[in-house]
Amino acid sequence: MNGLFVSGRMCVGCFLFVAAIAVTPAAAELLPSEVAIICVRSSKESRAVAKYYSDTRGVPVGNVLALDVPPAADLSREDWEKARAVIRRWLSEENRLQKIRCFVTVYDVPLKVAAATDDAEQQRVVEFLRAERRIRVQQLNDFGQALNKLSGGTAAATMLNPDASMEDIKKQLDSMFANAQTGIQAISDEARRNASLQQLQAIYFQAVGMNMMMQSMQRQLQSPGAANNLQLRSEFDASRGRVIGLREGRAAMESMPFGLDREPFLLAVIQLSDGVFGTIAWIDEQIDVMNKNETYASFDSELSLVAWPRYPLIRWQPNTLHYRYDQSALREFKKTFMVSRLEGPTLKLTRDMVDQAIAVEKTGLTGKVYLDARGLAKPGEATQPGSYQDYDQAVLMAADLIQKNTNLEVVLDTKQELFKEGDCPDAALYCGWYSLAKYIDAFDWKPGAVGYHMASAEATVLRDPPNVEAPSQVWCKRMLEDGVVATLGPTYEPYISAFPRPNEFFACLLSGDYTLVEAYYRTLPFTSWTMTLLGDPLYSPFKANTPLQKQNLDALTRRIVDGPSAFLDTVGNLPAATEAAASDATAP
Repeated sequence: MNGLFVSGRMCVGCFLFVAAIAVTPAAAELLPSEVAIICVRSSKESRAVAKYYSDTRGVPVGNVLALDVPPAADLSREDWEKARAVIRRWLSEENRLQKIRCFVTVYDVPLKVAAATDDAEQQRVVEFLRAERRIRVQQLNDFGQALNKLSGGTAAATMLNPDASMEDIKKQLDSMFANAQTGIQAISDEARRNASLQQLQAIYFQAVGMNMMMQSMQRQLQSPGAANNLQLRSEFDASRGRVIGLREGRAAMESMPFGLDREPFLLAVIQLSDGVFGTIAWIDEQIDVMNKNETYASFDSELSLVAWPRYPLIRWQPNTLHYRYDQSALREFKKTFMVSRLEGPTLKLTRDMVDQAIAVEKTGLTGKVYLDARGLAKPGEATQPGSYQDYDQAVLMAADLIQKNTNLEVVLDTKQELFKEGDCPDAALYCGWYSLAKYIDAFDWKPGAVGYHMASAEATVLRDPPNVEAPSQVWCKRMLEDGVVATLGPTYEPYISAFPRPNEFFACLLSGDYTLVEAYYRTLPFTSWTMTLLGDPLYSPFKANTPLQKQNLDALTRRIVDGPSAFLDTVGNLPAATEAAASDATAP
C-alpha cells in the first residue's frame, strides 16, 4: 500500500505522524478553524454542500478535502483503505494533524464501509480460541479420570470428543460428578471418604468456577439452622467480593477490542469466575461472533480513527474522547477525531440542517422533552450494564435529570407502546425506542430539534432512490424529513450498548458547554463501529439560553458535564462522611 505504509511496515513518515499526535494540546471549545470538510470530487452536489458549509460557518478553504471515491452509500473495505491513505497524507501536510479536531462528511460521501473480505487477525483469533477450547475439553476429560479414581471406579472414564458440543459436555459433566459423589459416599473409611469429598469439591470448583460455588454457599446459608454458621457466612462474603471483582475485571476487558492482546487475559478471568465449563461456553460465543464477520462500520466512525496505526477490525474500538478517558494519556498517543455528517434526504434539507442550527442557537432551543421508555426498568433498579433494561433505565434517568435540573417540560412514557400521532407537540428533544425502521409521526418538531431513536437500522439509508415506490421509514431519514436538524443512528446492527446513553448525552447538550459533536463524542462508547451523527457539528442549541442548573447534579453527571475538575468541586461541598462515597461514584 502506498503512502504512510510500506510493505506492511510503518515508514519513518508514519513514525513522525504518530509522534506528532503525542503533543496535541488539550481540547477546548470546537472552533471552525478546527473543522475539516470531506466531499466527493466527482459529485457537484457534494462539492456545493462543502462550499456552502465552509462559507456559512467560516471553515477555512484549506480545510476542505475532495476525495476520489464513488458517490454512493456503500464503500468497499479496499476502497476505504485507499481513501484512508489519502486522508492521512493530507493530515500530515501543513500541520493539519495538530489543527484539525473534527471532520464533517457531506452529501454523497459514502455512508458505510463494508465488511472485510479477508481479515487475517480475525482468523488468528478464531484459531487461537479453537485451540484453547480443545485444551479445556481435555481438562474436563482429566477431571473425569480423577473423579473415577476418587470414587473407586473400575471401568475407564468416558472421554469427550475434542469438538464435543456444549450439550454433550454438560451431560458428561453432570454424569461424572453425580457418579463420583455416589461412589465417594459409599466409601466405608470415614477419613478416606472425607478426603475424597474435599478433592471432589476442588475439582468441582475448577470445573464450574467461583460463581457457582458462591451460589452453592448461598443456598446453604438459606437452609434451616445455617444462620449461626459464622464460618460459612465469612466464606460466602469473601467469595462474593471476589466474584464482584472478577465481574468488574471481565467487564473492563470485554470493552477492549477483540484480539490476541485481549483474549488470553480474558480467558483467565472467565475461568476463575465460570470455570472450565463456562469458559468453553464463552469461547463458543466468541467464535460465533467472529464467524459473523462484524468488520463493517460507518464511514464516519472509521474516519474517527484515521490517525491510528493499524487496529483490529472485528466489532469496535474504544472511543478515547469518551468522558471515561478524561484522566488517561491515551488520547495524546491515539488521536481520535470527532466526525459529524451533513446529509439529509434532499439538498434543501441538508442546507436546512445548517441554517436552522445557526438561527436557533442565537436565542436557544425551546420546547418540550419527550422520552419514551418501555417499562423494562424501575427508577433506581440495578441493571446489567449494556442490557435492554440498562438503557431503559437510562431513559428514566434522563427524565429525572431534566425534570430536577431544568425548567423544561418533560413528557415521559413508560408503557411498552410508543408515542402515537399527535402525542408530541412542541418537541425540542426526544429519545425513545423500539420501532425498528418504522418511524412513528407523533411529533410536531420545534425548529432546531434534536432527537434519536434507539433501534438497529435507523441510519442504514438517508436518501431514497429516484422514483422509489416505498420510501424508507428509518427514523434518521424520516426525522430529518419531518423537521429535526440533528439525529444519530446505526448504519449496521450496533447492539444497544453502542448508543450514547440519553441521560449523559442530553446532560452535555443541555449544559451549553458543548457543541453537538462534542456532546456526542463525550458520551459515545465506541469507534470503528456502526454509529453516525447527522447534523452541524458546531450547533450549540443551548449555549445562548442554558437550561441546566449544575449545582444539584449527582456526582457522576457533574463529572460528565464538567470533566475531572468536577470531582474536587463536588467533594468540597460534601460532608466528610460522604467524601469516600463520592470518590467511588465518580471513578471511571
